[in-house]
Amino acid sequence: NMLAKFFIDLKFPELNYTVSYVPSNFSSIHEKGFVPAHLIAHHFSDILGFPIINLFSSKTHKRQAQLDYRKRNENVKNKIKLIHVPPKNIIIIDDVYTTGASMNEVGNLLINKCDVLIGITVAKAYRYSFNSSL
Repeated sequence: NMLAKFFIDLKFPELNYTVSYVPSNFSSIHEKGFVPAHLIAHHFSDILGFPIINLFSSKTHKRQAQLDYRKRNENVKNKIKLIHVPPKNIIIIDDVYTTGASMNEVGNLLINKCDVLIGITVAKAYRYSFNSSL
């Protein structure tokens, strides 16, 4: 509900948008039993009346949360595939943005194929290192 309000408040052009989501890897789906970004995208599309489509498949096996910045990029590089022709105006939903590796990968797959490409995430994760000697 808040995500839909946030989108409306941004005052994007009123177009016929289609919603999709960043795919989860096999391990995450197996462990959780669902794809968090899909649930969020489904709710978002229901509230705003936009159709939803599964545009991507993922061949990644490691969970992004277990990896550092460099390994996150390697984990998704060329492992997310476009499985449908994308619509002209697309909103991509992701649950958590940490380094941007997943969102960048799906964005690169769509960048020259869509008229309007919008990426929205629910949360931004920060990684902190703490000095244990303090």
